[in-house]
Amino acid sequence: MDRVKREAMTGSTSWVKPDYEIIETSMEVTAYFTAES
Repeated sequence: MDRVKREAMTGSTSWVKPDYEIIETSMEVTAYFTAES
């Protein structure tokens, strides 16, 4: 059971990283447009 849980957590971690990159990029874009206007 622990192995399955650990694999699930590892899989979710690999999915979380791209989300953070998307959020970081969208925040940079938002900051850019805010500075422009």
